[in-house]
Amino acid sequence: MNVAFDPWIPVVDTTGKRAMASLHDVLVQGKKFADLAVSPHERVSLTRLFLCIAHAALNGPKNYEEWREVPNRLPEAVNKYLTDWKDSFELFHKAKPWLQVAGCQNGKRQSCHGIH
Repeated sequence: MNVAFDPWIPVVDTTGKRAMASLHDVLVQGKKFADLAVSPHERVSLTRLFLCIAHAALNGPKNYEEWREVPNRLPEAVNKYLTDWKDSFELFHKAKPWLQVAGCQNGKRQSCHGIH
């Protein structure tokens, strides 16, 4: 599963229909969605993830003028960022699984590469 491109985020579109959207969809096609269909603690977590991706994709904004341009720049910048880093968002990538340590087996610490 690719966290950036596979749909996993519960949303409500502008017609009121519930659906699942990808991280890419939410940040690149945000105008299609009216809200997230999640509980408050999930909303906080997702918002933090969205902000991290937006800041990484934009490399900023560094000042007020760049901040004002974010709505115009964000879709293209996020599309490029997520496409460039697509492998890094693979949940089960063999070498670098998303936010996990590769090579762990049965939850045993000694079998996890890179952990001593």
